[in-house]
Amino acid sequence: MTGGYAGRILWVDLSSGRITETPTADYSDRFLGGRGIAAKVYWDKVPPGGKALDADNAVILATGPIGGVPVFAGSRWTVCGKIPSVEQFSYGNFGGRWGAALKFAGYDAIVVQGKSEKPVYLLVHDGTAELKDASALWGKGAIETREILKGEFGSALRVVAIGQAGENMAVMANLIADNDAAGSKGLGAVLGSKKMK
Repeated sequence: MTGGYAGRILWVDLSSGRITETPTADYSDRFLGGRGIAAKVYWDKVPPGGKALDADNAVILATGPIGGVPVFAGSRWTVCGKIPSVEQFSYGNFGGRWGAALKFAGYDAIVVQGKSEKPVYLLVHDGTAELKDASALWGKGAIETREILKGEFGSALRVVAIGQAGENMAVMANLIADNDAAGSKGLGAVLGSKKMK
């Protein structure tokens, strides 16, 4: 880690199924923390006239330099993107263990763009990331989804998911992460529009 960052950003294009990485240093020398990096990614990658539920909108899940450090606020992480209720950039702030797990997996952020044709989820493990079929999870609540995935991959798995509100693109839909940490602002609807559980 350099300067508190794990050093990599994961880019997921749901339209093509392509997953790539770039160095966090492309952003971290000028923009502070997860929200700062997420804001810069958003301004660079999302067309200004686009709508929240368009494929071009990005959902950015990010940690900052103290993410994963066992100190006050070391468990904080953010999710950012254009929200459907007001069609402008916004963010939700989380606690729980998911942000620290992202850092321990070697990433500072995950950027999700595009739209999948079928429900999918992203599994990050053992230095790899892959999109998996989420058809069996679609229609289930976020907490039920978390428990199903933990049952399949083990209790150490850290999960953030959307429920039925996100799947149905309700403008208030949120994300639920481990320890029942919730991030509001309607970004769950954006993930639902992308078919990402």
